[in-house]
Amino acid sequence: YIATDAERYIGEKLKVSCHTPIGVYATINNNIINIEVMLADNDNTHYCFAKAESKVVNYLDAADKCISELLNQGASQIISES
Repeated sequence: YIATDAERYIGEKLKVSCHTPIGVYATINNNIINIEVMLADNDNTHYCFAKAESKVVNYLDAADKCISELLNQGASQIISES
């Protein structure tokens, strides 16, 4: 439940559509959540990558860190063009 919630949270906060090429993968191991995100434009010429980890109790902090990294790499422009 928490891993899925983290994945969905990222998509919602970035306001991606069903046309936005994005992959979000969250796993939990030993009370640690690991989140990896890849976002691309529709031409697959520009990519953004982010990953973060935290204790499960702070999973939204890890998700927010990924969001921040993506935005710093130009995710807003990619999303607006998709």
